Amino acid sequence: MSAVADANRGDFTANPRVLVVTLMAVFIGVASAFVALALTKLIGFFTNLFYYQALRSANSPRRLVIISACGRCSFRLSAA
Repeated sequence: MSAVADANRGDFTANPRVLVVTLMAVFIGVASAFVALALTKLIGFFTNLFYYQALRSANSPRRLVIISACGRCSFRLSAA
């Protein structure tokens, strides 16, 4: 390599700005995790409210029900 090619290469040393950006990314990640948890709870609440007519935010337990008709087996999930 020539001296000109070496001079055109970027400097990849870390400066204090990298720490600030890293802390911002961690904060955004943690906040996003709590938002996702809240949205999951809201989905469970509205599903229970409109589908099962129950006021609770916990997910309804499901059990596997095997339905046999005319010698054929089909599977579906139903509320317990």
